[in-house]
Amino acid sequence: MVSGEMALADSVSHDWRHSLTAPAAFMFLGFALMAMIAVAPGGRGLGVAAPASRWLSGGGVFSWLSKRLGISALSSGRLATFYLFALVLLFLSFLWALAIAAKTKKASRPVLVGCAIAFGLVVTFVPPIMAKDLFNYAAYGRMISAYGRNPYLFAPRAFPHEPVVQYISWKGAVSVYGPLFSYISAAATAVVGRSAVSAVVAFKLLALGFYAATVFLTDELARRMRPERRSFIVVAAAWNPLVVLLLVGGGHNDTMMVFLVVLGLLLYHTGRPVWSVISVVLAALVKTTALLFLVPMLVLFIRENARWGLRKYLQAAISVVAVAVAFYAPLWPGARGFFKILSVGSGYSSASVPRFMKDDFTSLLKMSGYSSTSASTFSGIAVKVIFLAAFAVAFLWLSYKVTDFHLLVRNSGLIAFAFIVTATWLMPWYAGFMVVVAALSGSYLIVGATTGATFVMLLLLPGSYQLPRELVPVFLLVTALVLVVGLFFSARRHGELLPGT
Repeated sequence: MVSGEMALADSVSHDWRHSLTAPAAFMFLGFALMAMIAVAPGGRGLGVAAPASRWLSGGGVFSWLSKRLGISALSSGRLATFYLFALVLLFLSFLWALAIAAKTKKASRPVLVGCAIAFGLVVTFVPPIMAKDLFNYAAYGRMISAYGRNPYLFAPRAFPHEPVVQYISWKGAVSVYGPLFSYISAAATAVVGRSAVSAVVAFKLLALGFYAATVFLTDELARRMRPERRSFIVVAAAWNPLVVLLLVGGGHNDTMMVFLVVLGLLLYHTGRPVWSVISVVLAALVKTTALLFLVPMLVLFIRENARWGLRKYLQAAISVVAVAVAFYAPLWPGARGFFKILSVGSGYSSASVPRFMKDDFTSLLKMSGYSSTSASTFSGIAVKVIFLAAFAVAFLWLSYKVTDFHLLVRNSGLIAFAFIVTATWLMPWYAGFMVVVAALSGSYLIVGATTGATFVMLLLLPGSYQLPRELVPVFLLVTALVLVVGLFFSARRHGELLPGT
């Protein structure tokens, strides 16, 4: 009897140590703490200034908890400390989940997908987390649905009576998003009307919906492509705190872009290459970043000429042109406006690696006798050219090396990582698409690199610790170096860069 009880206790202990529900519970707590920080009055926490509403405080639950626990009364500095505590809790739990998932080949879909959706729900009914982009989405959508104006030609400040405009920082900026997203925004605002609260809820629910759909697609693709690492891939892609907090919690349209990219990969893997290409083109019509994944896919499509007939190539070429023309035609902004969409984010942001290099180069030039203006101008141009060239080399080489589907997925993740390291304008949520695509490779090395990058990028969010600005770019450079060295030794060991490194 005693031995039976001990065996049962050992079994329960073993199940607890090897069950994803344990780290998921701690992650749920971490996201709940983040939600309480987000509802702190005046946007002092994670949330930005937003209209007051029970809809944006979890039906009042998060506001009540925040007050009861004293979180809402904390100063900005103490909120930053509390944020750091919640962030460390989230990532330690996430790493715990990754370790379990790496050993668990048959985790149930309800646990993998259900927990991801639960995390997303926690951060949906709070103010937009750390970004005001959502209000821009609503403003551009209202231009079409209420006024019949082109968001590529008109800025939000042209409609000062719209409730969402007061929450926008760049009121003079026209849309830099693709036409497909413009139509989605127009449809959403046509349903919810002028209300700023309704706009926040609508775009957050859209983000949650596309995120949930992406989790299902990721699970299906992982099951077909790498069943032995299915659990690891889904956890790495869907449970990453940055993806949940910023893509879902921020209501970003990256969720739509990522959904269409993952759908395209699944369609390609199931033998529907033309529909796959169309899906990624549609992703680029949400956000042009998706073009990074279209090129390596086209390289593989062309190389598999023994598999696809000439008719397939013609269908793909006609489809790409037809889809792009059909969506752009009603809102065509002219050549100048079109190139503005393609060149979005061409400036320098404080967290980017090029900005770090630019500042050092500027200081060196000033020490050499250049004026501050001349040194800043010259270094800005030179660094931008150097990093653009570096990314172009990596992008072309990784695209050229795509010879099968596994390399398509693996190299797409590496291209996304290279983009994050070399981009002059880098916002933390940009890493969301990198996380998902890189996770699909199933590579422990690549997932480790992207996980480290996402943690450090979340450290420097506004309202968090005033850490040195150089922390993010230096860490990204170190992580990139470690990743390159790791892939090099893998190549030496196996004779090629294996997707399962």
